[in-house]
Amino acid sequence: MAFAFEMQFTNLSARTTFQLGAYDFAQGGHDNGGIQQAPGSTLTPTAGAQTLSVYQKAGSSIAENWMDIQCTWVLTGANPLRFGVKLHFPAQVFSIGTDPYWYVMQDANGVPGSADPPPDWIHSGAHPGDPYAWPNTFPVQIIATPQASGDSLVVQVMITDWAKHQGPGAA
Repeated sequence: MAFAFEMQFTNLSARTTFQLGAYDFAQGGHDNGGIQQAPGSTLTPTAGAQTLSVYQKAGSSIAENWMDIQCTWVLTGANPLRFGVKLHFPAQVFSIGTDPYWYVMQDANGVPGSADPPPDWIHSGAHPGDPYAWPNTFPVQIIATPQASGDSLVVQVMITDWAKHQGPGAA
C-alpha cells in the first residue's frame, strides 16, 4: 500500500451537527510533507463528510522524521462535548521502525474554531489496528475504524444515531 495518512469523518446521524474544533499538522526535522486536504468547518447530519489528509513530498523520505495530524469536533450546546483523533507517523527506514499509531480524546471543553484547551490525547487501544468506540456520553454513537499497515494509517470515524436500546441512560 502506498503512503497514506488521513482521517475521514462521516456523520450519518439524523439531526446532530458538529462544528470543527481545530486541526493541525506537525512534523519533526525536515520539511517532508503538508496538508493535502483540510476539513471544512461543519460536519452536517445525514451523510456529512470531512477529511484531513497529508502528503509526502516526492523524493523525500519519511525516514527523515515524524509527522502528526490531529482534528477535533465540537457538539455545541449547554454542555459542549469535544472528540478528536490524532495520527502519529514515526520515522521509518526501509519499512523498519515503529508502525504508525493513533490517539483519541474527548472532553467537555470544546470551543468551535479553537484548539484551546489543548486536548488530552490517549492511545486508541493496545493495538493500532483495533476499532475504538467513544463512551455513550455523546447523544450519538461514534466509532473509529483504522486501516493500518507499516507505511500508512487511515482512520474512518462514523457517527450514527444510537439504536433505541442503546445510548445515554440505557440499561
